Amino acid sequence: MKKTTQLSAKCTQIFILFAGIILMFSRNFSAENPTFLFLRTDVSARAASLGGGFSTVHDDINAMFYNPATLGTLSSSQASFGYYSLLMDVSAGSAAYGQTIEDFGIVGAGIRFVNYGDFIQTDNNGVGIDQFSALDIAFNIGASYKFEERLFFGGNMRIISSSIANYSSSGIAFDFGTLYTLENNRTSFAFTVNNLGTQLSSYIDTKEPLPMDIKLAISHRPERLPVTLNLSFNRLNDAKDGFSSRLSAFSFGGEFKIGNYLRARLGYNNQRRQDLKIGSGIGLAGFSMGFGVVYEEFTFDYTSSLYGSVGSLSFITVGMKL
Repeated sequence: MKKTTQLSAKCTQIFILFAGIILMFSRNFSAENPTFLFLRTDVSARAASLGGGFSTVHDDINAMFYNPATLGTLSSSQASFGYYSLLMDVSAGSAAYGQTIEDFGIVGAGIRFVNYGDFIQTDNNGVGIDQFSALDIAFNIGASYKFEERLFFGGNMRIISSSIANYSSSGIAFDFGTLYTLENNRTSFAFTVNNLGTQLSSYIDTKEPLPMDIKLAISHRPERLPVTLNLSFNRLNDAKDGFSSRLSAFSFGGEFKIGNYLRARLGYNNQRRQDLKIGSGIGLAGFSMGFGVVYEEFTFDYTSSLYGSVGSLSFITVGMKL
């Protein structure tokens, strides 16, 4: 027991030291007017229902898009497929798969896309002369390594492509993440650096930065209560005045276990709410709610994310353990 406690303390010290060093220099990684902003959208219905705070979630293949270290918590091979109905005619989707490779670790692969639909190109007189489309897509591959008991490190490599009519742009990005769970198995911490990379080719001549995101997250399941609470501080690298301002891009969510098959979820994303503020009317922008059904090896999740007067987004994800 004493040896286990010492190991836990050592892992905690490593985690805090790693996170502290990165946070100390995080402002040096601030990126203004980034490209490939679709990388900031949620990937699964479950993640969206928790306000996007998904870096500490265990045993869910879609968590790899938020924190590749979570791949180490997969209890078996998993596959997931998602579809999201966005604003106007915009639609998006994702697919992911993860499994254990003997003598190596747990690896995962995924794809996400946003289809912006068809547009009419017009001349100076407003007369339609052609039709074009726009598409963003990203391919993801990642792996997780168990460093010590309850401590995981992980990494993703992401190839990004974006096209509008006859123009296109591409990029490469990397994610690095850690995940540490306390001995009580009810509290987890995560530290991630997402979308660290560069544009390989730009639409015109000027290359733009990627939407890099440094996050610090914690989740906790209170004893004797059927709920898991998630808190995530996002975009810590954004240039803002004062330390408290840098913590304003937070998300909070709760997942309630109702019996063996049903999950109810509620989330809030403060940065999204601020971004959607138009005048004095903001309504419930930034809030999200959803539910999940778990039956044997299959899961079905649905979420509605509220965007105030702009409308709402619907997410559907189906998953299975293989």
